[in-house]
Amino acid sequence: MDLIGALRVFIRVVETGSFSAVAQERGSTQSAVSHQMTMLEEFLGARLLQRSTRNIALTDDGRDVLAHAYEVLRTAEATIEAVGHRRAAAVGHVRLAVSVVLGIILSPRLGTLLADNPELSIELVTGDGTHDLVEEGIDVWVRSGESDHASLVSRRVGTTNSVLVAAPDYLAMHPAPVLPADLSAHECLIYHRYGPDRIWQLHGPGGAMEIPVRGRFSANNGESVRQAALAGLGIALLPEAMLRGDLAAGRLIRVLADWSPPGLPITIVYPSRRGLPVRTRVVIDFLVREIRVIARGSIAG
Repeated sequence: MDLIGALRVFIRVVETGSFSAVAQERGSTQSAVSHQMTMLEEFLGARLLQRSTRNIALTDDGRDVLAHAYEVLRTAEATIEAVGHRRAAAVGHVRLAVSVVLGIILSPRLGTLLADNPELSIELVTGDGTHDLVEEGIDVWVRSGESDHASLVSRRVGTTNSVLVAAPDYLAMHPAPVLPADLSAHECLIYHRYGPDRIWQLHGPGGAMEIPVRGRFSANNGESVRQAALAGLGIALLPEAMLRGDLAAGRLIRVLADWSPPGLPITIVYPSRRGLPVRTRVVIDFLVREIRVIARGSIAG
């Protein structure tokens, strides 16, 4: 039975003192209202109303139920209002998994999103590995490459582009490479995103090449490799977007400018379109806009 609906009718019967008045309010019949009250009494196992030809009076059980009925309806209405608000606005917490590189780029941009959605909170989960969205409670994951999870929704929004760079101090001590094969004579800073086998795949005027590289420094996130490059430890292969400030300021210099690895797709991954909360949809829309605003989209890790 519809307990909430029956309690609403019960309250109105008590307030109006009339079955017929409640029936008229609801566009129903007096017998239907009376039947609903009988069903409520049977459900609760107690007589709530004393009926006579002239009036309706509450029993002791009826008085107790009336007090609880008001409380139940207040709670139900508050719940409906809260859920309705959440459906219409971005309310709640979103766990967003991104690479270290993307986390650094996105963090200062999140102010606009949070200002536009004052009841939204964002938790950045940064790392350059893979994620189990269900196991880790991740709402949205921005990753490089296509998603291989058939159960997840994936949306391609851009492409990563990477470049070879070195610090002026390093190049002052080591002549810049002229051809990709020259990298074999250099200290190369290994970012495991490009594979642990120390083979850099480069595309350029001569087509595609696989270049074995060597180096005594390696890391599993791009920011560590960037810091090593700034310190003059060697030549790094990194996402171009994270280096723009360094390149403009001359802290890093591009080498082999005509050669770079093939771009990787940037994919937004999330569990399901069905029942997607507004807060999650708002974050996804924000990510799509921001990733496309950043020239060439070379920001994932």
